[in-house]
Amino acid sequence: MKNNFFACTTYSAGVKAGKKGKPRPLLSIKPGIDDGKRRWDATEQRKLRRMRGVRGTETQRPKGFFL
Repeated sequence: MKNNFFACTTYSAGVKAGKKGKPRPLLSIKPGIDDGKRRWDATEQRKLRRMRGVRGTETQRPKGFFL
């Protein structure tokens, strides 16, 4: 039996910069494979729950935030 160990997960963030070096909104990205779609949808639901806050009220989205 082969032992597989999971050490960590890493995430990378990208920032689009304009001509003056200031951040600009990125285009929304949608995954193409089924497992990626399932994970993407679960991530979107977690984002929505966080944005609603503890009491379930909607909060204003930051400028340039895409869902």
